[in-house]
Amino acid sequence: MKLPIVLSWVIAIISCVNLRAQNVVVEGATDISDGEIMYLFLMEGQSGMSVGSDTIRDGKFRIEIPSDSGIRQLNLICLTPEVASMGREIIVGPGTKAFVHAFGPASHTWKVESNQPAQTENDAYILNSIDLWNEVQNKATTVNHDSIYNEIAKRDIQLMRNLPHTEIWMGKFAEHSMGSTFDSCNYKDELIDLYATLTENERRTLNGQRITGFLFPPSVATENQPLIDGDLYDLSGNLHHLSEFKGKWILLDLWSAGCYPCIMAIPELEALSKERPDSLAVISISCDSEKQWRKASEHHKISWNNWNDLKENYGIFQSYYKNAIPAFVIISPEGTVIKKMDGYAKGKLRKEINNYLNPPTDNQ
Repeated sequence: MKLPIVLSWVIAIISCVNLRAQNVVVEGATDISDGEIMYLFLMEGQSGMSVGSDTIRDGKFRIEIPSDSGIRQLNLICLTPEVASMGREIIVGPGTKAFVHAFGPASHTWKVESNQPAQTENDAYILNSIDLWNEVQNKATTVNHDSIYNEIAKRDIQLMRNLPHTEIWMGKFAEHSMGSTFDSCNYKDELIDLYATLTENERRTLNGQRITGFLFPPSVATENQPLIDGDLYDLSGNLHHLSEFKGKWILLDLWSAGCYPCIMAIPELEALSKERPDSLAVISISCDSEKQWRKASEHHKISWNNWNDLKENYGIFQSYYKNAIPAFVIISPEGTVIKKMDGYAKGKLRKEINNYLNPPTDNQ
């Protein structure tokens, strides 16, 4: 009986070694002061979080984290005035080993050596505009950053015309497509030309849907016009529409787990949802990824109508806000958009709702 026990231990040890071999390791040397902390930061949808960190000692750092099954982008960030706050893009996958030469204040253009081929592909864009990126990170610059970002985007688009449509390529396209929604953008026509090179299968991918949504945005809901509806899902996967609450006032809350004012509004939203169930429907729509939305919903115990169209900020979200959250929309029982608001302060929602509904009585 001892042999099977020993064998099981050997198998367990080998499994642990194999799992550890799949971990992501990001280490490096730096001239940042000892005692400062290097963070690996993950953006997921509209929310961000630290997934690993290490304190700089003797000019070195090492961060090891478990790996997911796919390729993803992390940002190496040090929250110190010594360096630019942009951080360095690190492309990781199972078994990635990256060494960062974190010298100088221009963190976005730090040199990265990696066994991950996608890192080289990603860095081709940085190297193509390294002079402009360094200008952006120069705290003494007087050049308008919008003009620099426009030039970087144009250089990237020119480079992309002659490159295969890889995951990194699609991600870069989605990034610039989102930038095209800002008033300062002057390269949207070039993006639309590039869009014509996408296959139908590429347009159906997650990044393809993002690109389509940003370049060809849906109609925008305006005050005194009918509401704009869409397919929305609750945490159980049930399909919903805003129109199912016709006959009630609707308070629409557009939020993200990474938005502190959005989280501040939760107690007031919960109270309003309980006070006026016969006349008011409170509906929160998240622009986060499904994973982040589910995690945040559980953490904050969101008990009222909590929906997501699973298109992050390029779906129905685009119909009701413009680059600012939290955003709130009041919709009449007839389905007309009455008022759109940005930002949150305690009591703001109750005050606005009371302009349209009589305050609840003591026994409500």
